[in-house]
Order: sequence, then C-alpha cells, then structure tokens
Amino acid sequence: MLKKSILLDTNPQLGLLNEVFQDTRNLYRDSTLSNSAQIAAADVFLSCQDNSLFSTEIETHTGIEELAAEISSDRYNFMLTLNLQETHYALDLSEDLGGIAHFLSDHVVAVDSVKIDLNRARLSKLRCADRNNICHLSEDLEQLILPDRHYDLIVLGNFEALNIAKDSQAHFLTRLQASLTPRGVLILNTKNRQRISRWLSPTHRNTEGSVPYFDLYTTDFEQEFERKELLDILANANYSAIDFSGSFSVGERYQNLFSEDYLTANPHALNHFYRLGAFNNEEISEYLLFKNLMETRQRVFDLASRYLVVAGSSGKHTRRVVNTDFVHFAGRGRKPRWRTVTQRHRSAPEVLKKSIYPATTVEPDTAEDHNQLVTQQLAPQPFHRGRLLIGDWLKAINANDSSAFSELVNQYYAWAQHLASEEKFSEFAYDLLPFN
Repeated sequence: MLKKSILLDTNPQLGLLNEVFQDTRNLYRDSTLSNSAQIAAADVFLSCQDNSLFSTEIETHTGIEELAAEISSDRYNFMLTLNLQETHYALDLSEDLGGIAHFLSDHVVAVDSVKIDLNRARLSKLRCADRNNICHLSEDLEQLILPDRHYDLIVLGNFEALNIAKDSQAHFLTRLQASLTPRGVLILNTKNRQRISRWLSPTHRNTEGSVPYFDLYTTDFEQEFERKELLDILANANYSAIDFSGSFSVGERYQNLFSEDYLTANPHALNHFYRLGAFNNEEISEYLLFKNLMETRQRVFDLASRYLVVAGSSGKHTRRVVNTDFVHFAGRGRKPRWRTVTQRHRSAPEVLKKSIYPATTVEPDTAEDHNQLVTQQLAPQPFHRGRLLIGDWLKAINANDSSAFSELVNQYYAWAQHLASEEKFSEFAYDLLPFN
C-alpha cells in the first residue's frame, strides 16, 4: 500500500480524482498532448510488461511520431549516470510520461511525481501501475507548496517544458532549494542558447526580420539559457555548489556528456569530437572544427547543445550524485545486447563500460564458440592519453599527401592483423570496429 506523501499534507487543496491527486478547486488545465498521442500512450503502457524508462518493449511499440518523441529514452540517458545510493526521497518535476519516476522508484524509498499537465499525470500513473512507492500529482507549480528540507533529490527532466515565467525562475528555484535536505541536490536539464548546432544546421532558420508580426509570438517564458545566465540564477537561488556538464548531441537527446572541468582543462578532450554527432551538416568536418576551436583557446563547453546542472549545498554532495569526466551512451541503432554506457570518473586512471541491458549479453557455450564469438570488453580499461590517429589521417588527406596516408593505413592494418593472431582477439575485436 502506498504510504501517504508529505506533499499531500502541505497541499490540502489536492484530492484524489481518477487515481491522481489534483487541485479540486481548479479542474481545467490545457493538455500538451494530442488526443491521438494520449490514446496511443495508454495502449502502449497497457500492453507492455516492461514499462521502465529504458524498456526495449516500449521502444518497439511507438507508432505515431509525436508519441515516439515523448517516450524516447534518449532524452533521459543522463539518469544512467546518477549515483542514488544515499537518496531516500525524490521529487520528480519532469513533464514526461512517467519514465523518470519509474526509474527513480527502483533506487529510492519514495517518489513524488508532479505534472502540470493532468493527462501526463494520468499516463504516468498508468505507466507506473506496478510501483507502490510513487505518489502521482497534478498541480500548477506556482500553487504547489513544498515541504521544508525533505527531498534528497529533485529532478527537472526538461526545464523548458515547465514554462516558468522569466521573472519567476529565481523564486521557483529558491523554493526548490529550501525543500532539499542538507545533502540534497537538484538535477536540472536545459537547452543552451549558444549551442553550436543552432548555427551549423543546414535547415533554414526564420529570424525576427523574416517572420511577419514576430513580436506577437514572443512570450515571457525563457526557453533557453547561456551558461553564465543559468549560473547567476542558481547562485541567486542560494545554491552554494553548482556543477555543469554539457551534451553535444542533436536535439534533446543525450548521446554524450562532459563535465565542464574536463572539457575546459584536459588536453585529451578533443579526442571525443571525432564523429561525436554535435550537429547535422555533412559539409563540415566536426573533428577539425572543434580542433581549431580548441587550438585557438575558444570555450568549447559554451557551445554544448544542452546543460545538465547538479546544484546543492556543497561539492561533496553534488559530486556524490554525478562524478564523471565524460560519458558516452550507445544509441538505439545498436541491438540491446551491444548498448553500453562508457564513462570515466573524475580524474580516474581507468574507463568503465557497463551494459545497459546485461540480461541480453550472450555468453559462449563452449571454448570453440568463445574463439568465434565477437564480444564486448566490459572490464575496466586504462584511460589512454595522446592524440587520435584520425588526426594524422585527416592531416594527410587535407595536404593531399597520398604517400603519407597510404603509410598510415598500412601501419594500422599491420597492427590490427597482429592483434588478430592473438588468442583473446575476440574479446576486444568489437571495440576495434570503426564506429566504436
């Protein structure tokens, strides 16, 4: 049986209606989901056995485009980086369809999941029907009264979806800070206004001068932030420790994540930018562009697509929850058995790789199968320093030096051929494939 949430005690206006606690004084609120998306989502959650955030069963069910974008777990890959061992009570303020609350419920004592959109709250309740430690509520965030010093974790899964008025943001974040325990942290995911993908997209961008009556479309809701702007807002909201990480993925996805310290100070950070997927433009060499930016001492971190901010009372607590230099998430283009999270903890001498779906890992039945079966190396590997070989290859190609390029290719072939003759080659052959 679900234990009564303290959030209900501080909000007497909330009553149970249609299995969701909601404001009984104001039952009218616009929905951000179309009727077809609501029907499709309900059908998916009723038909799937696994309704978790990273469910491969849900992944294969998404039919209409709107629903696919809503349910996509790529937007919330950052949840896989969180250390929740000392987290007991969590508040989920993500306008999703219950995926984050479902994920948190596996790691904490109790979750309060609040949605502005009542239909999202209902669908979240349906998705988490087998969870007994989640309280689902729907309320206007300005009307919501938060308990003092109660939550160890507050997650804003997509800050721009909350549509907080610009002049209310600092006050809203201050209220959240007052609701955190001394060791509690806030996780904030938001879009960067200065993202490089905004400027290098090959698609046409409408500007203020090209849209008739542009001023009629402006709002009081700030949807995007620059790093310094967001830092100032959080500092004014009484957060003493504020750690930034940035993702260079297209759109709302999280295919990678880099700490600000690592990307601005580590000389090997450039190595991550070969085929990173920071923007969709085949006419521009991504690696050479970022190489030039770093060599001219530009702040590459300020060009991230999205920021993941961890804020709290001290660095001890923020680093307890997120403590990585970099993380790479395998995309859904791979079969589940090959999807991994590759990460390095801050200043660690080794890189860790773990399977997102360990139950799908194929083990060889015999010694003969072991020699023939290509497997992933999931044991900790040393963090290699130095420049990428691809840098030398591109240098030779740009200089039109065919002899130098041929020599580099022959050297790589000889090295790979030597490795192939070793007995344990199958254990690391997967990681030698070009796209890995």
